[in-house]
Amino acid sequence: MFPRRFPITRCEIHRIWRRKYTLDPPFIVSVPSHQLEEQEKHKTDTFQPAPISQAPWHANIKPSRLARWSSYLPHERLHAEIVAFLNWARQDRRRRSQLTRTVETIEGFIKYNARGLRLTKEQGAAISVELYGSAAMNLQLPGGDFDIGVHLPPGVDRNRFLSRLSTLLRLTHLAQQSYFVKNAKVPVIDLLLRDGTHVDITALSEPNYPAMITKKVTELLAKEEYRAAKPLILVLKALLKAKGKGLNLPKAGGLGGYALVVMVLWFLKNHRMVYSSIYPLPSIPFSVTRRQTLGELLSDFLCYFGSVFPYVEYAISLEDEYRNGLVSKDKAVEISRSNNIDIPEVYDLHKFFVMCPVIAGNNLTYSTWRIDTVRKFFRDVHEQIEKGAGLVDLGLAKVEEWGKPQVKEQLELEAEIGEKKAAVDERSESGHLKKDT
Repeated sequence: MFPRRFPITRCEIHRIWRRKYTLDPPFIVSVPSHQLEEQEKHKTDTFQPAPISQAPWHANIKPSRLARWSSYLPHERLHAEIVAFLNWARQDRRRRSQLTRTVETIEGFIKYNARGLRLTKEQGAAISVELYGSAAMNLQLPGGDFDIGVHLPPGVDRNRFLSRLSTLLRLTHLAQQSYFVKNAKVPVIDLLLRDGTHVDITALSEPNYPAMITKKVTELLAKEEYRAAKPLILVLKALLKAKGKGLNLPKAGGLGGYALVVMVLWFLKNHRMVYSSIYPLPSIPFSVTRRQTLGELLSDFLCYFGSVFPYVEYAISLEDEYRNGLVSKDKAVEISRSNNIDIPEVYDLHKFFVMCPVIAGNNLTYSTWRIDTVRKFFRDVHEQIEKGAGLVDLGLAKVEEWGKPQVKEQLELEAEIGEKKAAVDERSESGHLKKDT
C-alpha cells in the first residue's frame, strides 16, 4: 500500500470516529426538562449582535472576512468594524473641494459686503478666512460641520462684526438659517448654507491659537505611537453624537472634539500605566500583549475614563514633565492662574480638567459641566462592548442620516440644558465646591 501523500483532514477524522464509535440504532440521550429551560434562558440572556449588513460601511469589509464573521472574537469583530468605519469616513472626505469652495464663498461675501459690515475699504481688503478644527485636522465625521475663522484687522469689534455678518447672510439668502450665539465662551455664527453645508464662523485674533492647535495635533497624529488615535477619535465622536442630547457639544455641557482628541492621545501615550490600573500587568513585554486591537483599546478607554480615572483629584496633560501625564488639580489651577487664564476663586472639584498642549493651563473641558453624564455613557457603552456589542448595536447604523440640529431644535435643547445646568450649579453651591488656598 502506497503511503498517504497528504495529511488526514479533520472531516475524515470525524467520519472515521463516527463509523467506529457510534451505535446502531443511534444512541439518544434524554435531557431533563429543567436543563432545557436553563438552556433556553441562557440563549435569551446571551447578547445577540445585530447583523453587520445594517451598517453603511458594510461594503468596506472584505467578503472573506464576512464569511468568517461569526467565528471572530467580539473584540476582533469590533476591530474590523472600526477599520471599515474609518475607510467609509475617508470616502466621505471627498467633500474637500466643496469645503474649499465654501471658504472662498464666505471670504468673497465678506469682502464684497464690506460697507454693509461697517468696514473701510482697507479693513475689508485685510480680512482673510481660514479653515480650522476637525475638518482641518482630517478628523471630521460624515455630515459634520465646518469651522471657519475670520481674521479681523485691528479696531474691528468682534461681536458687532459677527452680528452684522449673521444678519447679512440671512437677508441675502446665501444661508437657509443663520443664528448668532453671542453668549457662548467663543461667540459663533451657526450657519446652514443653501447646499445643506453646516458652518460655524468665529472671529480670530492674534495669537492665532486655532492654527497653532491644528498644527500641533497634526504633528502628534503623524507619530507612530499614535497610529491608533484617528480611528478611536472618530468612533468616540460618532458614539457621542449618536447618543444625542448635546453630549458632543461644549455649549450644551458636553465633551468637545478637541478635548476628546487630547484624551485619546493621552490614553495612548500612557496606555501601559492605564492598562496596569485596570488589569494586572503581564510578565511578557507590553509590545506583544494581546490588548492591541482597536476594539480592545476602545474598551479600555471607555472603562478607564468611565470608571477608573480620578477626575476629582487629577488633571491630564500631554507634557513629559508630569509623571504618567497626571497633574494634581491644585497644580493645574495654579498653572492656569500663572498664565492669566480666568479661573474663579472658588472652583468645582468635580470639573474635568484636560490641559491644552498649546495654551499652558487652559482647561479644554471647562464647559463640560455634564461630565457625570458623559462618564455614565462611557460605562454603559463599555458594558455593551464587553457583552459582544458592535458599532451597529451601539447606534451607529444610521450615521449617514446625522445632521446638526436645526436652529429651533437647538434653542429648545439650550433651554433644556440651561435648566439642568442651573440645577447642577445649585447642587455645587450646596457643598461640592472647594475654596482655593
